Amino acid sequence: MTTALATQNTANVGHMGMIPANTTDTTLVNMWIAKAKSQHTKTQYKRAYAQFADAVGKPLRSINLADLQDWAAGLEGKPNTVKVKIAAIKSLFSFAIKTGYLAINPATMIETPTVPDDKRDHVISEIQIFRMLEAANTPRDAAIIHCLYNAGCRVSELLDLNWENVKPIADDAAYFDIKKGKHDQQRDAGINADAYARLLAIKPLTATDADPVFVSNRGSRLTRTVVFRMIADVAEKAKIGKNVSPHWFRHSHATHAIKNGANPIDVQKQLGHSSLAVTTGYGHSDRFSANSLAL
Repeated sequence: MTTALATQNTANVGHMGMIPANTTDTTLVNMWIAKAKSQHTKTQYKRAYAQFADAVGKPLRSINLADLQDWAAGLEGKPNTVKVKIAAIKSLFSFAIKTGYLAINPATMIETPTVPDDKRDHVISEIQIFRMLEAANTPRDAAIIHCLYNAGCRVSELLDLNWENVKPIADDAAYFDIKKGKHDQQRDAGINADAYARLLAIKPLTATDADPVFVSNRGSRLTRTVVFRMIADVAEKAKIGKNVSPHWFRHSHATHAIKNGANPIDVQKQLGHSSLAVTTGYGHSDRFSANSLAL
């Protein structure tokens, strides 16, 4: 953080009703980051604020609408990246108002850009998924690919799983008891018998219920970075020719399940979508939409 940002200014001071009178920008930003519900969001907030602070070079109480407009106009990168950065800073200013740190919120005048829906561009076919399974270097990597697709879960949700969160059900299938979904929502996500068999094949004989399902070669819980790199490498090896990320399997699950006749409400529950409109955008009732997939 620059020296200028650490300096306090009284131009836009709120009532300080919820926080100590000696709160600084640094303290407020740390409280805002701590409020984020997931580690991924915390990381996004830290990165967005660091870039914002370097670009604007003023303490929060000195920042006005013109400063914010200049900052937003200078943002570069993919549309969704720009959207995330603007949304993060708007969240920070809203937090500053709610806590009483600021009296006026100039960020309300900054529009969060609308990003075109590119879900259809982030879908791979069932054949391509088969090719990725065949191209996986290890049974663990194949299990990750299969479960990301079959459960339609987020990579963070998959990596948070312990063996106690994998629940067997009828017909040799199972479901994931996801405790740390988006916005801390708990849900069940079904997987079919093949996906469950792949999991059991990599489960150590000494594994306890409290052990993570997916571990590194050193035995520690696998990280998002490793999985992102693995997915990209396997996609290249399978000659898919796309910059595939773990989230593509979630889009693919929804698209294929709807196409194959799954009840949209089942897909919504499986993926934990906030509204049915999100689910129906992808395109016989069964509790888990995994049963509508080809693999």
